[in-house]
Amino acid sequence: MAEVLDCELAKIIAPQMQLTLRSTGWFGSNEPRSIWAGVEPHPELMTLAKQCRSILRRFDVPLDKHPFTPHVTLAYCRGTHLGDATTFCEKNAGLSLGPFWADRFYLYSSRMRPGEPSTYAKEAEYPLGPMKV
Repeated sequence: MAEVLDCELAKIIAPQMQLTLRSTGWFGSNEPRSIWAGVEPHPELMTLAKQCRSILRRFDVPLDKHPFTPHVTLAYCRGTHLGDATTFCEKNAGLSLGPFWADRFYLYSSRMRPGEPSTYAKEAEYPLGPMKV
């Protein structure tokens, strides 16, 4: 399946884009699992995500039940109290990093082991096309 997905993802045509990191938050409701920096919404990024999800759906790959939230994971938080995550995010609410150019995207695999954080491995790289002016 990975080889098929790799071939299909390689067919995506999308431009390079300028992205900015803004704000912080966490995944995990009352028990934070990870702290993230949010990627400011960008139409080209959202289109790229939709194309990737469409490919996954075509091959019956289970999708995350949560909507796509563009982000950069800053830390995993096993055992972190909600108050600590809240304090961190409040202190960093004004985060603004960038803009920077995204010129490629990647296919990652994840390995989950009970009681341990997931590990991720870069499996393939896909260049983005020329910048839109």
